[in-house]
Amino acid sequence: MSTIDYTNISDEEYIEISSRVLASWASKTLEPVIYGSGASRALKDLKKKAAGFFAAMRDHFSREHLNRKRALAIGFKPWSEDAPKLLLIPLWYCGMLKDGQEVVTIGGSIEKYSRETTDHDMRFGVVPFGFEFEDPRKDAQAQDGGRG
Repeated sequence: MSTIDYTNISDEEYIEISSRVLASWASKTLEPVIYGSGASRALKDLKKKAAGFFAAMRDHFSREHLNRKRALAIGFKPWSEDAPKLLLIPLWYCGMLKDGQEVVTIGGSIEKYSRETTDHDMRFGVVPFGFEFEDPRKDAQAQDGGRG
């Protein structure tokens, strides 16, 4: 696989690559579940493939390569109208997080992520923490001269 220069890649290119990566990963990891001959074997295969995927893709999906548009395209979801900067992380993305990485909770506090102790309760495909990105309303107001 070739190296991607993230300083020169457009959002559209990032989203296209990410869509292909995620579709390929979903197909490959679900293959043993769909075609496998037993649930325990399929689960072992799934865990093995998931670990390999997270190790290989950790750089591509790292926080430093994400902006609001990219995050939304890979499954992040806005928390609320009252907190427009906070985008909650899809459960699959937790495999990309490193222990100790800072995340923002739905309560607004900054916490260090831990696979063992962080709350992974999922609602609508996302967990109760995420990353903050620039508020798109603020950007629109700046372009509009603050009129709207």
